[in-house]
Amino acid sequence: MQYYIPTLITFDRYYATFDPVDMKLKPEECRCPVCGRVIVKNIWTEPYRVRLSNSKFGDLVFDGDFLASQKFKDAFEAEGLTGITFEPLDRVTVRNNRKHLVPPVYYYAKVRRIPATYDPEKTNHTTRGGGDKSLYCPECFPLKNYSAMVDNMDGFELWFKDPENVPDVFNAYIFWNTPFFSQRVVDLAKKYNLKNVLNKLIPTQNYKHFAFADRKEIENSYKYTMELIAEKEKRGEEY
Repeated sequence: MQYYIPTLITFDRYYATFDPVDMKLKPEECRCPVCGRVIVKNIWTEPYRVRLSNSKFGDLVFDGDFLASQKFKDAFEAEGLTGITFEPLDRVTVRNNRKHLVPPVYYYAKVRRIPATYDPEKTNHTTRGGGDKSLYCPECFPLKNYSAMVDNMDGFELWFKDPENVPDVFNAYIFWNTPFFSQRVVDLAKKYNLKNVLNKLIPTQNYKHFAFADRKEIENSYKYTMELIAEKEKRGEEY
């Protein structure tokens, strides 16, 4: 199964992102239930109130966590996909909405977390800690002799503790709250013409993370992606 991750670059001029408003956080940290390692420091709780950055509404709205439209929810449930609990939003506003466009009904996508990490045998990466066995945990980092502290990563594949029971959307014990999506979600977006999905998700093998990335390299990556979008615009294609 091919898995995807949202690209780190957000194009605010195209599809809206979102900011939580009056955000309520659980006071306790989210820790691994076995070793106690902190996975996520803050957990967003209801009421879910958001402000969209502009009025170009996608069926997914990303900002670390993500929102899903009613259209996405209906398609997701109709096809029997798994991994998301759709939580109703208490309030949605739109920044600079001069045309007074009404946004679609959105839900906060509460994503299931599963024991998964990167597969070190199939990942081009450098890490801190070398072969520090103390980083091993049967739940949140179930691989011995590898470090969970990744500095640089140029593409990766996932390793699952229970590969027979992987949902279509999930959080892993790496990348904090970054969601992962299965090929079935990409196929769903094509079948139902869902917006801000295909342009946003990249295969995990194409993901790049450089803790000490060269600024020129980041600028070149941004320029290349903008050129691809411009080409699609000329052809009248969705991006």
